[in-house]
Amino acid sequence: MGNESTTRAQMLIDALRDALGPAGTLVMPTMSDGASVFDPKTTPTCEMGIVAETFFRQPGVLRSTHPGASFAAAGPHAW
Repeated sequence: MGNESTTRAQMLIDALRDALGPAGTLVMPTMSDGASVFDPKTTPTCEMGIVAETFFRQPGVLRSTHPGASFAAAGPHAW
């Protein structure tokens, strides 16, 4: 992951969060390969892109525990 790509991904995430406001919940797909041992905090996404990869690693973002079809969410409806 290049620094410029990560910066641009963060800018998009910030813009989405600003658009949603404090009452909104941002959700992104964070699917992994489904075959490897899965840890929702560290397992990288598989072909989900730099935005999803950057998003799920941020403080306060929760990632579901399904090993192949996980989602990450931040906001009042993330659980």
